[in-house]
Amino acid sequence: MIGCWSPRQLLLVATLACAPAFSIPLCAAQNQIQYQQATYPVGGIVENSLTHQPIARVLVGSIGNDVLTDSEGRFELQLPVGTAQIRLRRPGYAGQQPFGLPDAVQMVKIVPGMSPLTLYLTPAASIAARVELSTGDEPDGIHFTLYQKRVVDGHGQWVPSNTASTDSQGLVRFLSLNPSVPYAICSEASSDQPGPAAPGIIVYGYPATCFPGGADFATAIASPLALQPGQQAELDVDLTRQPFYPVSISVAGSAQGRAPFVQVHSQAGLPLGFIAAPRSSANGTTNLNLPNGSYYADVRTGNDPNAQRYGRVDFTVAGGPVAGLSLVPLPETPIPVQIERDFTADSNQQGASAIEWDGELNGAGSGVNLSLVPADGSTGGNFGGNLLPAPGSANGDLYQWHIAVQGHFWVHVDVMGPWYISSITSGGVDLASQPLVIGPGGTAEPIQITLRNDLGKLACTLALPPSSPTAANSSVSEINPVYVYAVPLFPTVMHMPQSTAQPPGQPSYPFSLPPGDYLVVASSSPQEFDLDDPQERSRLAAEGRRVTIQSGETTTVQLDTVITDAPQANPAEASQ
Repeated sequence: MIGCWSPRQLLLVATLACAPAFSIPLCAAQNQIQYQQATYPVGGIVENSLTHQPIARVLVGSIGNDVLTDSEGRFELQLPVGTAQIRLRRPGYAGQQPFGLPDAVQMVKIVPGMSPLTLYLTPAASIAARVELSTGDEPDGIHFTLYQKRVVDGHGQWVPSNTASTDSQGLVRFLSLNPSVPYAICSEASSDQPGPAAPGIIVYGYPATCFPGGADFATAIASPLALQPGQQAELDVDLTRQPFYPVSISVAGSAQGRAPFVQVHSQAGLPLGFIAAPRSSANGTTNLNLPNGSYYADVRTGNDPNAQRYGRVDFTVAGGPVAGLSLVPLPETPIPVQIERDFTADSNQQGASAIEWDGELNGAGSGVNLSLVPADGSTGGNFGGNLLPAPGSANGDLYQWHIAVQGHFWVHVDVMGPWYISSITSGGVDLASQPLVIGPGGTAEPIQITLRNDLGKLACTLALPPSSPTAANSSVSEINPVYVYAVPLFPTVMHMPQSTAQPPGQPSYPFSLPPGDYLVVASSSPQEFDLDDPQERSRLAAEGRRVTIQSGETTTVQLDTVITDAPQANPAEASQ
């Protein structure tokens, strides 16, 4: 049942292309051939998807042709017969990608004498925050960071998206935002005196504050800004002046007067900006002033990425100075990784010789690549590293993973061959459903990975939506792209490949997948499924098609439902 799924069991690993991918010529010779072909006029109009009003000065382009729409939103290109991508771009309008890419893309079938096209752009959203200081001073030049939620292989993570500063009126704006993702904004902490204060002198300033909520980052992202297309969200930001207390941090082993760069973050991973810049005293101690709150400081030393030292110390400021903190950079301890290759399928099944592993297939080395994502959804970023053969070992299945971080992380794996991860554990912990714990010095329990190559295949056909062209009407030229995703109903750590747009009604090209049960979902736009969200899991269960992939066999499925998230027209809230 869907309610019993853990977030990890719904990890999204595969995106299915349900027909040969559209392509644009990729080399000069191909481009030359295209331009030698006869071209035909391809015209139409670009409209606001909410108001259906024409949009002027949209950059419309395809295959080296770029034009601007006129005052009535009309355009005309000269294109050869075939399938083309028409790209649309205009400031103030969002693209179709959840990753914030600026272009909207429409797939079009070019035929002689084709009818005019009607293409759409969706108005972007914006955030305007008006800042007031508790002192009544002018809130000029206060720095803010905009954070947006991204989904990395089924897990939500907040990442910085943009920065801006208040103007002389205390107003800060973030424009051209994608309404399909949630947002939060945080002010940067600022103090009256960034450097160490003289004994007995109290330093004041404004701590970092996040919105919505006007508190810490965790409060803001618990109820983030959910924007609608064309919405101009407004926030009232009140910042309260507070005392900042001296904090001193020494780094063990640093030369006198030359403390290495110490980075200070909130516990949510937010960097503290200018106030956290190290200011070293004669004895190599870093001094700074911080408001009340919970923090961590870390340091990396060493120029060789395979011989780094890393240290971290967590601390709390609670109404007084914090002295005597010590960072001890520890040598990076490689994590042992053992790979077992349980290859049983022959080359006739998989189209590649994978039974015999000589460590050199396609230059793949270990055949896998590991990366980490913070398991708490913080802004700490992604980490990764290559597996290196264990030095001095005659066992070709033993490797080392050099990773200088500390904390709890989801492990994601890219495979570089016709195989998949059937199991991955660390100290008996299943890393497909539980985070990897990395301690001081990058230490962790040895990792055991089992690879298998008994893949199955999935083929699918998309039913034609009611508004799509029929096979008998070849003069209708717009092709509605469809993105197809496979959601495994079993724990996995494999990365999700980028999806490919495909037209409905086309026969499928089989796609290789590990054996097991999946939900297959088709969408009219690219998706990032947050599988930590119970509502998202329920939606997938209701709209997806459950299939079982068998080793060495091809499973065929027809998808009759295509998820759409087109905005509803609301002219009162949308503006061209």
